[in-house]
Amino acid sequence: MLKEQISQMLQLGIIVPSTSEWASPVVMVEKKDGTYRLAIDYRAVNAVTKQSNYPIPIIETILHSCIVTKVLLLLILSLNFWQSAIHPDDQHKTAFVCEEGLFEFTRLPFGLRNASQQFHNLLDIVFQSFNKDVSRRSYYPYIDDIVIHSAN
Repeated sequence: MLKEQISQMLQLGIIVPSTSEWASPVVMVEKKDGTYRLAIDYRAVNAVTKQSNYPIPIIETILHSCIVTKVLLLLILSLNFWQSAIHPDDQHKTAFVCEEGLFEFTRLPFGLRNASQQFHNLLDIVFQSFNKDVSRRSYYPYIDDIVIHSAN
């Protein structure tokens, strides 16, 4: 299971072999369907990472905006964080160790302190070109989902 996930991430260029002095441990987490996903325990890295102040919207605000909604679409983005590249100078900080070796991410992994804020910022940049008038906005990026609504 771990070997297959590492192999797939290597093929996709999501991770590369590493010589980093950082080495966070791997944890295999069971999903609802009984399969396992690779997770990295970034507690040590997160402890020395400055917290981002980029705002994540309040879910109640999003729900309130959908009160008169007749059409509601929820997009759940799969492997979303991997869409955001990590600067080469910072990739070594994402290193993780497992029986397959030492690897580091080239794309944003889940579990880093500011991953949600970084990905939300990316979504805001993408969506801001659609509608600059916030009062008429009909889409709301929220962490790794996008809520789209319409009154008709």
